[in-house]
This record gives sequence, structure tokens and C-alpha cells, in this order.
Amino acid sequence: SIPFQPQHAMTSSADNSKEQSTTAGVAQQPQPLPALNNVPPEAVPLTEDGGVFKLILNREESSTTGGATTISNTEQLPAADASLLRPNPGDWVTVHWTGRYFGGPRDGQVYSSTRGDSQDGAGEGVTFKLDNGESLKALELCLPTMQRGQLCRLYARSDYAFGDETDDHSGCCNGSCKSSASAATATAASGRCAGPNADVVMDVELIDWRGDDISANKNGSLLRSVARHGEAEGYCPGIEAALCKMYKSELANIWLLDFSELGFGAEGCADLSVPPNANLVYQIELLDFVKPKEVWQLNRLEKIAEAESAKARSVACLTAGNLRLAFVHCKRVVDYLEWDADFQGDADLQAQRHRLLLAGRLNLALACLKTRRFQQAVTQCSAVLEKLDSKNEKALYRRGQARLETCDFDLAAEDFRACLAVNSSNSAAKAGLQRALDGAKQVEQRERRRFAGMFDRFAQQDAKNKPGGDEFAGSDFTIDTWDNSLADGMLSIPQELEAFGEEMPQKKRSGGGVSAIAECKDEN
Repeated sequence: SIPFQPQHAMTSSADNSKEQSTTAGVAQQPQPLPALNNVPPEAVPLTEDGGVFKLILNREESSTTGGATTISNTEQLPAADASLLRPNPGDWVTVHWTGRYFGGPRDGQVYSSTRGDSQDGAGEGVTFKLDNGESLKALELCLPTMQRGQLCRLYARSDYAFGDETDDHSGCCNGSCKSSASAATATAASGRCAGPNADVVMDVELIDWRGDDISANKNGSLLRSVARHGEAEGYCPGIEAALCKMYKSELANIWLLDFSELGFGAEGCADLSVPPNANLVYQIELLDFVKPKEVWQLNRLEKIAEAESAKARSVACLTAGNLRLAFVHCKRVVDYLEWDADFQGDADLQAQRHRLLLAGRLNLALACLKTRRFQQAVTQCSAVLEKLDSKNEKALYRRGQARLETCDFDLAAEDFRACLAVNSSNSAAKAGLQRALDGAKQVEQRERRRFAGMFDRFAQQDAKNKPGGDEFAGSDFTIDTWDNSLADGMLSIPQELEAFGEEMPQKKRSGGGVSAIAECKDEN
């Protein structure tokens, strides 16, 4: 029952300016809609074109509770530094709202309400995510200005509500509001649509809100509310190399030449409008830095905290495609938690370590695959399977991928089969298994061609060495024939014993069991 916004109403004002063809075939921009009329003077505009107004109501005596409507004389919008008191785009909000037509023949008629038949505030309300493009644009503008427990009246022009006849309303009522059925049909639709060209007024109560859950297992332990969005700034490896040589408060000019591997290279950087193979000049001021502690200096709680932070940075780098930094942060997660002696005796810390180390190794394996460190990827996946989770689907699949790249087709096939045993519907593992089988078949065919006729060639070579083709034919040397003259110049056995301090093996005499040293005579 979220008041979904149709396609037209979700677009920007520039997108709303659709071209219309005149009888002469000349495209013209539609005239902007006029500002809303009959809005109380105390209402505060939320848009410059007069399309949305907000009016704070006294919660205890609002019209939705059946009492007299009391209007505040001043609008108290939260200040920028008070963002902890209000929801931000991307947060989850829980609201009650009652929507009515504003103006026209149905003025004041309720087209939808989250309270149903109850007007006493009962129920948990409707929960949805702000700024996801699915709710009314007027709500997206209003809710970030409200505090928890606040009740306000929202006046919205049609283009900030449900649009006009050109919208298909696929997000709210699938166009039933434009059919021949009555307005009741539209009201009963899943999105509670008020229909095209309808100005509306909504009594909105913000029951609660919370930040977006960014914890690893989505248990609500780590929430984020973005009060001000930043800009994703790309930088090349040379900047980090330069920073490592700088001092605090230093201002330096850095040149990166096109032949350097520390710039953006042949790909350039589209986000920064840097062309391929460009010379770069930076001016960098190092304001401050914090040197992190070594692993051995951290206690177990600090290790968990540092690993959690490094994991978040690694995920952000992987998402942004910064594989080099992703590898660094993933490696830190593993370094912090690799040894488990510090976590013995605390089940909760052991569970956190297991979760973070599992994610760290899997992400590190992914970074290794992307940067062609295939053997390291195999090592990380094997560590997961041997120490953390013997049936981990990602570890089996990524190890299979790495072994494919190193042409270990038989081992890769084993990994993909094990992955399919865990999840038989994994289409990527099926494709990997087929690649491994095809690769093994190609290797076998290549080896057959390489060694084809090898034994025939050996037989032909042996035939040449038979009598008549003997390589020693015509010489004085005869195989299997010994001549004592071959021993001329050699040391005698006693001389060898004297020279190297060795003894001949002792031999037992029959009967007495007394051993004696065998005597050796000089054959010369």
C-alpha cells in the first residue's frame, strides 16, 4: 500500500518537458503547470514552482484523529547539522498517511489511507525506502524535512503525485485509474492511485525511521544514514606512492609521465576526463595522517573493529572497480584475524572472527582472480574450505576459476563438481565444468599428437644399433669384454683404504663367529 509514483512523476523537471507536435509538425514544450491555489498561507513551499507545500499539524489535534485541526504558525525545518533528527535519502521510513483529492469535484474525498477503517492511529504503518524512485515525488521531498513523531499536511500538484494521461501507472494501478471504471477501482488498486491530473493533499505522520543496514549479515548492527553525499574521486597509484614520501602539512607538486605505470595508463579515466596515456600534474597538500597500529599491538576487540573497517573499504573498492586497493584491504582483514589464539574462550568474538575472516578470504580470492594472481586465489579458497567452511559454494567456484586459468583442468573439474553438489542450479559452475572438461580433452588430444609414433621411432633407432649397424663396429672395444689393462693407473684397494680411512666389511667365520679383516693383495 505504498503510494507508488508512476514513471512520469519519477523523472526530473527536464524529463517532464515532453515535446508535443502541433498541426504544423513543429515540436513545442508544454506550458508549466500553475502553482497550487487555495493553499493555507502558513504552508511552506518545498519546490520553487509552487508544486508542493508542507504544513505542520498539531499531532494531538490533527484531522486524522478526529479532533480540531490546529496549524502551527511557523515552519521549523531541521538545520543541516541536526541530520540525526530526520531521515535522509536512502533511509527506511515508517509512515501513516491519508490521501484526499485537492480541488475539483471530488475535493476532500479520501482516495486512500494506510489506516484502513481505523482512524485512531492503530497499526504499524507502511515502511519503505526513501529516494528509491518508487514513492511519490512529493513524499520524497517532504519526509526528509520531518522529525520522528511529526504530523504534517502535504499539498501536491499532479506532476508531483500521479502524473497525467501520458503515464502508464505501471507502478501503482497498471492503468486502472484511466479505465471506464469508477474512482473506486483506482482506490482499490494495489498502489492506491488517485488517477491522472489529480492534485492531492496528504496527512503524513512519520512514525519512525532508521538508516540503511550495511552490516555483513543484515542484523541491524551497523546502520548508515547519509547526511551529505560525497563524490567518488578517482586517483592513480602514483598518488599513494607520492604520499608515502610526504610529511604532515607538506605541499608538493607531483608529475606523472605517460610512460609511467603509476598513472591512468592506456585506459585513461573517463570520470575525470583524463585521456589515455596522459601526462599528469598534481598539487597535493598532506593535511594529516594517522599511522595504524601493527597487528601485534591490537587487542582482540581492536582486531575485530579494524577488520570490520577494512572489510567495508574492500567491498567499496571492489564495487568501484579499484582492484589494487581492494586487494590491500582484503589482505588486511586476513592479517588481522588469521590467528585465532586471541579469540579462544569467547563464543561471540569467535563468531565475529569467523564471519569476517570468511568474507575477507573470499573477497581476497576475488581480488586475486581479477588481478590474475591465480595461485594466491587458490590458496585463499583452500584456506576457506579447509579451516572455515568445507562446502562453501563461492570458495569452490572461485578455486575452480583460478585452476581453469592455470590449466589445471582436472582439479578445476573437481571443484566445479563439488560446487554443483552444494548448489545444483549454479549455472556458472555448470559452464565452468564444461570449460574444464573441454580443456582436458584438448590437452589429451595435443599429447596424443605429440607422442604419436614415438615408440616406432625408438624401434627404428634400436634396429640401427644391431650387428651390421653397430656403432662400435671396426674398433678394438667389445661390449661385455673385460681387459685388466683397463685398470692400469688405478689405486689398489689397500691404497684406497689408506687414502680414505675406510675399512673393508667384516666377515663372520663359520663356527666361532669371530670377525676378521679380509686381506687384500695387490694385483699389480
